[in-house]
Amino acid sequence: MVIDEIKMTEQEMNILDSTGMDFLRYGKTATKCPRCGKEIELIRSGSSYTIKCVDDDCIALGYRGI
Repeated sequence: MVIDEIKMTEQEMNILDSTGMDFLRYGKTATKCPRCGKEIELIRSGSSYTIKCVDDDCIALGYRGI
């Protein structure tokens, strides 16, 4: 399954958004993936970052930097 095949709900987006804030403030999060319950990770690339499930085919939310 490809991530783009399933549309992200507003609730899932809000969960990932708040999880991103946890990562940026505290460096970690206790929140689990809203779809499968696995861990969520933060991947940085320059000034942008992606919040995603450890299962690559599950869910991801990207933020662009400057």
